[in-house]
Amino acid sequence: MKKKNILFLMMSLNVGGTEKHVFDLISHLNEEKFNPVICCIYNLGQIGMKLSKNKKGIKIYKDIARNKWDISCLWKLFNIIKKENIDILYTIDTPLSQFWGSISAKFGGVTANITRVSMTNPTFHAGRRKLINRIMMPSVDKVIAQAYSQKEYLVNIEKIDAEKIEVIHNGVDLIKFRKSKDELALKESIGIPEDARVVGMVARLSSEKGYPVFLNTAKIILNKMPDVHFLIVGDGVEKENLKKITGRLQIESNIHFLGTVENVPQVVSIFDVAVMSSDFDTFSNSILEYMAMSKPVVATNVGSFFEVVRQDVNGYLLQPGDPEGLAESVLKLLDDKNLAVQLGKAGRKIVEEEFSIQKMVETYEVLFEGVVKQNARHLIMP
Repeated sequence: MKKKNILFLMMSLNVGGTEKHVFDLISHLNEEKFNPVICCIYNLGQIGMKLSKNKKGIKIYKDIARNKWDISCLWKLFNIIKKENIDILYTIDTPLSQFWGSISAKFGGVTANITRVSMTNPTFHAGRRKLINRIMMPSVDKVIAQAYSQKEYLVNIEKIDAEKIEVIHNGVDLIKFRKSKDELALKESIGIPEDARVVGMVARLSSEKGYPVFLNTAKIILNKMPDVHFLIVGDGVEKENLKKITGRLQIESNIHFLGTVENVPQVVSIFDVAVMSSDFDTFSNSILEYMAMSKPVVATNVGSFFEVVRQDVNGYLLQPGDPEGLAESVLKLLDDKNLAVQLGKAGRKIVEEEFSIQKMVETYEVLFEGVVKQNARHLIMP
């Protein structure tokens, strides 16, 4: 059986949840059935470089546009599609990559055109996305949503045909998420006392993640439990602003900015409570990783978080912008270790049953093969 050539098209593969999804999907695809090709419109990015090292021989294209107005990108994409004999175009995340991808797929003779939408926020490129939806959706075969609530948004707000949308949850490679043997050494390297409790958050340092709320939550907790330490795992444009807020709150000695880390499971292993304080979001890979490490979760009730965090089962959901509520829930778990362990175990079980990497990849493979088969049949019908 001939392998299906899949072109993964995105702006870049820098560090982030969407980029990690691409890494996991490509890394676990059945090599006997699929041949992935990567194209980053701009730079390859940190995760892209890691992927190029892990998947020897994978074809990678990058820097095909100087800016978003560079129309030569279309010609370059068309040539890549022809050169690599692409069967499936899988565009990811941004209106620009979906726009260029849909046009090049149509003229390049791609059998299946599939797109994945990550951000679902009415204020995020709203006008541009609706315009591009009208242009590209007639030629798109399937739209991937990460959660059922996201599908509802795409149908009701972005007016995408419900029959075109497939829900495929992100997955976690559970083998990587095991209790670390070096927890005490890691604490020492960060500057955290051996017996100190740890509250952490793993997310890009950007405005939508609600880090100021996380820091104000830390301030409230420290007024009651001065020995708790807080880890901020990630990097981004808000870093300096967040450090200033930390200084104004006078909590610098208990806040640790770790930046981007290579081994996220090892860091999460020292959390006593895991937090996600987003003001708006879609679906959080970090929350799945917290759960995979058997950590109780305290998160804001935004996007599709409620599909993962089940109230009073594996964590607590609060309204966004509520540091007092977040602090109360975190303190409850810090005060009751047995409850924290109970919720953490429940979270791990949910991931094992519903959000494994194997389940995610198998669902994608079935979708890829199904769309190609259906469209190929239409092409040969008289």
